[in-house]
Amino acid sequence: MKDNRAEKEEDLYEELNKLKYQVTYYKKQKEEIHRELIKLKASRSFKVAVRMARFARRLQNCTSPFKKVTDLVADRYLNYKKAQDERRKLNLYKQLTMEASLLPTSNGSSFYNKFNISVGLVTDEYMYNYYKDAFSTVYWLTPDNYEQIIDENNIDVFIYISCWRGGPNNEWRGHLRAPRLVNALDDILDKCKRNNIQCIFQSIEDPSNFDHFMPLAKKFPYIFTSDADVLEKYKNACPESKSFYSEYGVNPVLNNPVGLVANQKYDVFFAGSYPTRYKKRCSDMETIFDSILESDLSMVVADRNSELNLNEYKFPSKYSQYLVRCFPHEILQSVHKLFKANINLNSITDSSTMCAMRVYELQAQGSLLLSNYAKSVANNFPNVDIVPILKPLKNYVYSPNELQQYEKRIRTVRTVMTGKTVFEQGAKILEVVGLDKYGINRPGIAVIRDGDDIQMKPQSVGNYADVVYVSSAEISNINLGDYDYIAYLNEGQVYEKDYLLDMMNAFKYTDVPYVTRCAYFDGKDLIEGIQHDFTQTMPSKYRTLFKTSKCDIESIKSCSSDTALFGVGYSVDCFGINYAKYLMGLNRKSRHKQFVLSVIVPIYNNGTFLIERCFESLLLNKNFQDFEILLIDDGSSDNATIALIEELTSRHPNVRSYYFSGAPSGSASRARNKGIALSTSKYVTFLDPDNSI
Repeated sequence: MKDNRAEKEEDLYEELNKLKYQVTYYKKQKEEIHRELIKLKASRSFKVAVRMARFARRLQNCTSPFKKVTDLVADRYLNYKKAQDERRKLNLYKQLTMEASLLPTSNGSSFYNKFNISVGLVTDEYMYNYYKDAFSTVYWLTPDNYEQIIDENNIDVFIYISCWRGGPNNEWRGHLRAPRLVNALDDILDKCKRNNIQCIFQSIEDPSNFDHFMPLAKKFPYIFTSDADVLEKYKNACPESKSFYSEYGVNPVLNNPVGLVANQKYDVFFAGSYPTRYKKRCSDMETIFDSILESDLSMVVADRNSELNLNEYKFPSKYSQYLVRCFPHEILQSVHKLFKANINLNSITDSSTMCAMRVYELQAQGSLLLSNYAKSVANNFPNVDIVPILKPLKNYVYSPNELQQYEKRIRTVRTVMTGKTVFEQGAKILEVVGLDKYGINRPGIAVIRDGDDIQMKPQSVGNYADVVYVSSAEISNINLGDYDYIAYLNEGQVYEKDYLLDMMNAFKYTDVPYVTRCAYFDGKDLIEGIQHDFTQTMPSKYRTLFKTSKCDIESIKSCSSDTALFGVGYSVDCFGINYAKYLMGLNRKSRHKQFVLSVIVPIYNNGTFLIERCFESLLLNKNFQDFEILLIDDGSSDNATIALIEELTSRHPNVRSYYFSGAPSGSASRARNKGIALSTSKYVTFLDPDNSI
């Protein structure tokens, strides 16, 4: 009995000790909390919170007059915040406008001669600016001036380009229905017919507005559409007219890479509208916007309809902080150049050729493009990044390999400047209407090899110019004055396939006596210098293309480096010389490493997709150097594809190639099986050239 009582006493004593410990612990906790509370009460934020709480309690007991006062105060606070946000956006707008106005711009074109034709246009400012530098004289016809212009000037061609608000001051708004404007257009056509002036209808609004513009299209003898898929519809609906497909182009004086390198300080830009009637387009837009913001990228949106204040064009409120007013068209092109990437949105997504004109314009500027899906973009421009779903975009805008991303920008410039300018497209239109004498001359280039050990890849410029290669000893046998351009090559350099083409293209958007490369690779290092800007000196004639009509030929022969003899020229990018050699040296560590994965790519005549979509996505992967990439060609007949495969293998030690001779197999299986046999890593995977990882 005593033992049980003793045990109970011990248990109670132990429990008492536990309770004492807990009391002590809680006392300490209370003291700490009390100290923190004293600090909190002494803080300014606590005092503000107390005042706000007291004020809130008073508001609950306020009569309605006082409630109105407090509501008024709240409204004024919201208005203050809104005004503050508007000031911030206005300051951003002014900042972008100022910076864009300071960018270098084209000083003309010494490659193209304007068509010696006088043209009358009915269109909006976008297409007026597209055509204005292509013809000797361009008149912007309005309902008030067309009679005087046609009667007093010898107009050769009248072009109507589909528009909604044509004219310098939107004088043609409603021209498809307003009787006065319909009569004015009919009168223009009648006057042109009486004066033997060719009349052209050009639509850039097909297929969505095919029926809308059809009554006007029927009145023209020539019809051009940017959507090849509706061509048969035009031929059936307008049997008395001649209908043709006409691709977009760019005005190289407006859309070019001048100032490309040094000025891209902001992330992503979009200039356009939010037309709620195009629900799919708006949904695609939000997908791209959200992908940008979730990737911790900044964004600026120039609202094209900001001045209209119409609900059907209002952006969702969640994007309001990113909106600024629309920029004038003449400054907008430079604003694009301030951003690392620009957004393109297509309303028409199922056409094989129709896309937004900015696809061409922004590529000509060397911009990275983020776009919603459109068949025309996906099939014709694999370099454009399609964003169909929410996805991370940080690596796309800020590539882990900036140099190779820069080279991608240069390829986009090359894509458009080679055959896709208003001059090439305009020449095709003029030929159709019987003015074929105004075609574009094919230039001649004399390439002088100053040495015996000169490495030169087959030059792609040969497809667009007549190139003659002579040694310095043979120079007396030809008349250099017979050629439009002269280039010198020397020993120890590797001149790559687009070396001449990129310099010749630069004359399309500059009016200069020479185009040079101030920055270049010497094989081991990148030698810094001016890129895509005007230069006062020509550093070396062995990295220069001279225009003979602007340079004295004897001076070209005798000139040395660092001379200002020829005035102001233009310096293109650093690529084209020794770039592959530089990359191989940069990546030499991966030459004999054990790869973790073999990526097998079967190829057949799809080199553009290979380099722009497939290989570009591999380069963006952080494990690129750990991949063994096997390019297996299944008998391609396209020389450009073969050249691109050779280019990739010459640049990257982890890339190998194999070529099947003879006829293609017609299936990817043969190439894939060969890739498996050649692979050296434990794991293999397949990637088609028109896909990305």
